[in-house]
Amino acid sequence: MSRGPSPSARQCGERGELLFLGAARPGSTHDLTAARADGIAQAVTDADVETTADSGYQGAAGAVRTPIKRPKGQGHNGWEKQANSALARLSAPAERAFAELGR
Repeated sequence: MSRGPSPSARQCGERGELLFLGAARPGSTHDLTAARADGIAQAVTDADVETTADSGYQGAAGAVRTPIKRPKGQGHNGWEKQANSALARLSAPAERAFAELGR
């Protein structure tokens, strides 16, 4: 069941507080496209704010940290797994805040 357009671009602080909620867009809009259209990607780059994001933001410029991609046909090595786990821990409060928005 489709619920229609929803905010694609969202930015939360390190404790999960909502800092920015982008315009409602169709679900087919890619995360990075929405972040660029709403100015989030440029704003965090201009402010030199280190930001964590999920893999939908890979390719964003500036200090946007995303998980390390697994090499095709291979697994992650030890440090890549550790880096991705550390990123997930940093992103957890924001992900919980986003889940609450969807309720």
